[in-house]
Amino acid sequence: MSVVWNLYKKMKGESGEDLAVCKICSKTVRIPKSKTTTNLLSHLRESHKEEMEDAQTTTLKENTIVETQPKLDELFKRKISSSTKRRLDHKVALLVAKGSLPLNIVSLDVFKDLLATLNPSYSPPCTKTLLSIMRDQVKALDEANKVVCKQEGCNIAVTVDSWSSSNANCSLLAITGHITGADITDRRNILIDCIPLQGESHTAVVLEAKFRESIERLGISPAQISCIVADGASVMKAMASNLDLRYVQCCAHVINLAVRAALESDAAKMAINNVKKIVSRLNRSPKVKSLYKRFLKEAGLPLALPVTDCPTRWGSTYTMVCDVLNSLPALENLLLELKMAPFEAGELRLLEAIQVFLAPFYTMTKQVCYQDSCVSMYIPVGKILIASTKKNCQAARREAKQFGECLLSKLWHYFDEWFEDEDLSIAAFCDPRFAFLDTVLPAESWRTTVEKFIASKAKSTEPKEIEDLLDRTAIHHGERDDGEAPVWNLLTTQPSSSRESTTTEDEIQIEVQQYAVLLKKSRPSYESDPVEWWRNHCKEFPLIAESVPKYLVAPATSVDCERLFSLAGIIYGNKRRGHLKGENARLLLMLKVNSNEKVGRASKAWNTTEAKKYGRVRPMEQVYDGSTTEEELSTSEDEDEELL
Repeated sequence: MSVVWNLYKKMKGESGEDLAVCKICSKTVRIPKSKTTTNLLSHLRESHKEEMEDAQTTTLKENTIVETQPKLDELFKRKISSSTKRRLDHKVALLVAKGSLPLNIVSLDVFKDLLATLNPSYSPPCTKTLLSIMRDQVKALDEANKVVCKQEGCNIAVTVDSWSSSNANCSLLAITGHITGADITDRRNILIDCIPLQGESHTAVVLEAKFRESIERLGISPAQISCIVADGASVMKAMASNLDLRYVQCCAHVINLAVRAALESDAAKMAINNVKKIVSRLNRSPKVKSLYKRFLKEAGLPLALPVTDCPTRWGSTYTMVCDVLNSLPALENLLLELKMAPFEAGELRLLEAIQVFLAPFYTMTKQVCYQDSCVSMYIPVGKILIASTKKNCQAARREAKQFGECLLSKLWHYFDEWFEDEDLSIAAFCDPRFAFLDTVLPAESWRTTVEKFIASKAKSTEPKEIEDLLDRTAIHHGERDDGEAPVWNLLTTQPSSSRESTTTEDEIQIEVQQYAVLLKKSRPSYESDPVEWWRNHCKEFPLIAESVPKYLVAPATSVDCERLFSLAGIIYGNKRRGHLKGENARLLLMLKVNSNEKVGRASKAWNTTEAKKYGRVRPMEQVYDGSTTEEELSTSEDEDEELL
């Protein structure tokens, strides 16, 4: 319909003709017989132009509304069911935890708009409700872990470590559990708890109380725990002693203590500090970085910057030295461009020697931190490091020899007490990769270890009491028809606990001998899983296999806790999150780790890139070959004579 009739009204004249009356000024206009509205429009344009434009705009809007009528889905929106709402709320909670997102993200308009776009019927929970959902999820995880820990005959070992944020606003105590059943199955790694320690001193008494509270929540008694693996802190040793639990120092920490002490020696400190100075300047200046990459490209080397040294991780020192030596042509050009003092020949030779010394340590650290590593590796790893250090010391010269001797001395100092540990020796015996190797333990030590194992095994399988034996004997032999027992039966019917005990020990001794013979013929590879080997051979050696879960359940390191603290560092890395409460941080970490087991215990085996950059080093003999100066040789000979 024309806009004209919104501003006119029709009426009849005295003679019956058609007339139009303007609604604005009441002027009467005759409607021609042709029914056109030309004269009506002329009046509006001349006298009421603004009113006419407004009427046209209104008509256009009305027509548009008619054309875009709402659909049935919009008129009758489907309401989201309570179960779907609950499921989506749980997904949002996991998103916040796994992504280390701030808790208040659910209150941001942009986040709500995103969810509304995906599902208009869904609205996220508020922060308070989100925390309540997380608590319920953590309780569900605890219930699942409680079922695992209540399995009959399960063996449990735990790792413990503490951590404080950089701004000291939060401290955490992490406890992880490693569990095997009575039969030989895969070890399960769980996060028992992540306890906030806000405002509390880290004394052994406090940590003991927190530890007891956490394990009791899962129904674990201290008697079920075979050992605690932790770092060398005195408070951890005291806590284990208060709990009457066996303490094993983290193997990676022992290696770290030995290497860190050697790196601080006078022989290596000056050369390492020089490398730190160069790398620090390189990584601090964008201009120097760009220049260094240009030199790398010209030399045909990978475009990678050297790793910056971390004071608490000796591995970063090793990788820094490797990166510098691997890119030496480009680095020398950079030093020349920056007018810095170049490396001297003796200094480079010392750095290469340090690289050769530390390569086995870097490899073994990765091995003990591997996902399937267990405490049976402890003694073999220490012996390997001592043997490799001794070998390299024989070919080293001057400062490098001093560094090697210091490293060897520290290795013996930190590993010696664990070489004598009875349980670690039995664990090595239960590992088919290392059992009866003379390079792991001397023959006499293996003999003593086997005797202790047989004695403990026989003690745990003692025969029943004499009354039970008598009853059993009566059933098997019975009495004669005339009621008189044969005299000869007294030789076999008399109870003898010593005879039963001897029989049990003999059976175990036979199994041990057969076990040794089998390993002499074929031994599993060092990269294999000992638990998998026992799963395939448990029927051949049933008596030994019964004790395997007890001795192989514990990991060699407390790396699981370290992984957890890396996640905690991510959560607290943002300065704006410095006021995150410890209890809320616990919920985030518990959900993040348990929702993805690989996060809690990632593999630390070599990848191809690492093996190429850090795993290939020259033998020490090539470092100090014919290029060695006469002065170095004469000095080395004098040192050897003094030693003799």
